[in-house]
Amino acid sequence: MSDEQFKILLIEDNPDDARMVREMLAYAKGISFDVECVDRLSAALERLGADEFDVVLLDLSLQDNQEPDALARTCAQAPDVPIVVLTGIEDDSAGLDAVRAGAQDYIVKGWTDGNVLARSIRYAIERQRLNTELEQVHRNEQQERELLAMERLSAPVTAVTSRMYGSGPIRKSLPTVFDEISGEYGQLLDLALEQQAFKVEHDTSAELNALAERIGSLRAGPRDVIDIHSQATKAKIRDVTGQKAKAYLDEGRLMVLKLMGYLASHYRNQSFGASRAGMVASTKGKETQNE
Repeated sequence: MSDEQFKILLIEDNPDDARMVREMLAYAKGISFDVECVDRLSAALERLGADEFDVVLLDLSLQDNQEPDALARTCAQAPDVPIVVLTGIEDDSAGLDAVRAGAQDYIVKGWTDGNVLARSIRYAIERQRLNTELEQVHRNEQQERELLAMERLSAPVTAVTSRMYGSGPIRKSLPTVFDEISGEYGQLLDLALEQQAFKVEHDTSAELNALAERIGSLRAGPRDVIDIHSQATKAKIRDVTGQKAKAYLDEGRLMVLKLMGYLASHYRNQSFGASRAGMVASTKGKETQNE
């Protein structure tokens, strides 16, 4: 207990109240706090985007905090950081509303001491940690179900792939090449996320088309596309946050469909070229016979 130390962002525009909170936490037993104070919500959102904090203490009566979505904006900026709201004596109902809206707890200023405040902070951090773990479990289960559904979708087309394209899955027949292609597909996923997040233009469509040409030259089929997508996506979501994993899955749904479409176009062009070449050869043969 004596080794515990937490970093706190205190959002409080009343200097006397801010000093009172600091003093209370300084005298809390068995725990220490590194308190950084800002007096405006806008400054707090900036700090939350730039640094990591264990907990936020948010005064609900900030001068720039009169808009109803202030707590929501704080939660959105740092969704994994627990928030304990500070209310006035007359705002007890506001504290309850804040808990319903996403805060972990509320403290009535002037009606608490350092130990009570410290205990509220510790409990808020623990509850947030448990909530985050549960959400991660649910996300992992959802991701596994989605990838499993994708893999099951590929199973019925295995025989079709063999009949139409003359080979089994390239994951088994050409494992090294398969890994290289999956890696390239994963890089395209990264570019797609970067394009969405930072509005950077990447010509992923052209690169996907080139990738389709490459796997088409291997006589790949729908099963191979799904295998490539599954392996690349699993690698990308393995060690990332739930939010980023969801972004990969969302982008992947679009990308795998695009790759399927480009592969289908590749084979259509091949088929059209072969048919046209056959017609030309047949016409020349007839001309030769007539001569």
